Amino acid sequence: MPDVFVWYHADAHQERKFQQWLTMLENKISCTGKLYKRKQDEKTTFMEVFEHIDSATMKKIEQLATQQDCFQGIHRQCESFERILSL
Repeated sequence: MPDVFVWYHADAHQERKFQQWLTMLENKISCTGKLYKRKQDEKTTFMEVFEHIDSATMKKIEQLATQQDCFQGIHRQCESFERILSL
């Protein structure tokens, strides 16, 4: 199964809300994500990483995200990749 990467630009002060979002996901659908951030040129980019999830779970995550106040006005870019194993 692929890994899913969801990134978005947001105010750095919302970091705690995004951490709470991941906790809610873990409790609600048993999906554990990791949160990363990057500050560059006064812009903060957050990235959620979910390892080994199927497309149905990815769709559920994005559907739940539309219901969260912390994502109002934020475009979430969701991408999935399969890891290439070494020979």
